[in-house]
Amino acid sequence: VESGVFQVDGDGAYATLLGLLDLGQVVILCVDKWKHWMVAIGRLGRRIVIADSADVAIVRVYKRGKLMRRWTHKRKGCYAIAARRA
Repeated sequence: VESGVFQVDGDGAYATLLGLLDLGQVVILCVDKWKHWMVAIGRLGRRIVIADSADVAIVRVYKRGKLMRRWTHKRKGCYAIAARRA
């Protein structure tokens, strides 16, 4: 996935996310059973830097497990939109 909408299973989703962030893209993630959106804006090693307007801190760093629990929908996998930075 270079940019645009993608939906993948949980196993490939994290690797896809890391690859997109390495390309300098931001990735808008559909989380919390497809009821909320947050943005992956970078990475620190294998951890993901997330901007979330619903979070008091606005920016947090997520480890894989915590992020995948929020991002993975049981029946629909992981849904996101990749966007190139301007």
